Amino acid sequence: MDAKDKGGVTAFMRAVMRGCEEVVRLLLEKGAAVDMTDNGGWTALMFAGRKGNKEVVSMLQKAEAALMVTRLMETKGSPRIDTDAALSEKDNEVTRQLDMTDSYSRTTLMRAADDGNEAVVHLLLEKGAAVDASEEDGETALIFAASNGKEGALRLLLEKGATVDASNRFGQTALMAAADDGNEGAVCLLLEKGRQWM
Repeated sequence: MDAKDKGGVTAFMRAVMRGCEEVVRLLLEKGAAVDMTDNGGWTALMFAGRKGNKEVVSMLQKAEAALMVTRLMETKGSPRIDTDAALSEKDNEVTRQLDMTDSYSRTTLMRAADDGNEAVVHLLLEKGAAVDASEEDGETALIFAASNGKEGALRLLLEKGATVDASNRFGQTALMAAADDGNEGAVCLLLEKGRQWM
């Protein structure tokens, strides 16, 4: 079931990419590996975030959380595991899974913001994804959303406290990216947010 094609993609990943909820659910029930990556470092969660299917993202997060608890219980070697400690470790591991990066150092949140997938951006932020994580060039989810004029995603990131004046390695901020690409709505949102802390 977890065989990979030449690109490192499994049948499960393909179902996630297509947003086929029932097939994803069936493969999860049959034990599909949720933590595998393709040759580019993409996980099923990253594909789901890119697709923008909130239900599939939610299913994957639940499956990954269950996997982490199982692994913690196995490594502790005792049925009398400290459940508070296990849940804390599970939450930390789930957050690490949310913030995994692809071969370009981009997280699922960055990809979802870049595409303007508001439902996925909202879900990832609620689950604790790092709002100010940056990729290899210093781009953040806020810069991606601003550059592409994805106002809904931009608003969600700003509400979660994204750093407005963060810049990439070229010194470009989200406001500069929005202005450079002529995204008037994004410029207005960023200016309004900027006024709030002046």
